[in-house]
Amino acid sequence: MAFSLRLATVLSLLISATLISCAVAGPRKGIEAMIEPYRSYEECVELRRGETLEYSFTSSRPLDFNIHYHAMDGLCYPVSGKNIRSHKGKLVCAEQEYYTEDQEYFCMMWENHEDSFISLKLRYAITGGK
Repeated sequence: MAFSLRLATVLSLLISATLISCAVAGPRKGIEAMIEPYRSYEECVELRRGETLEYSFTSSRPLDFNIHYHAMDGLCYPVSGKNIRSHKGKLVCAEQEYYTEDQEYFCMMWENHEDSFISLKLRYAITGGK
């Protein structure tokens, strides 16, 4: 019984942590995060046809970066970079080859391949749409 309660608590915390990192369309947002050694950080946004994600970031050390979304045939990576410390760009939702109306979440992901913490500063906004 105690094990089941602990398992339910752990699962609840994991689900909450995942949902907290997802953001919906809105004004410009700024985030600062510390990425643990050999871990990743992900920030997901909801984009609809006609909307654009404008983003920029800097980090204290080089890391890998991508923007990905889930499509019928797996993951699609419209943006990808290796060993970079900063990047600025725009992702136009309607230009994505496998985008469907059911698919609306796009995730920015940073991967730390080093044995030390990396600080990340992110700014983004969702423009266009409604």
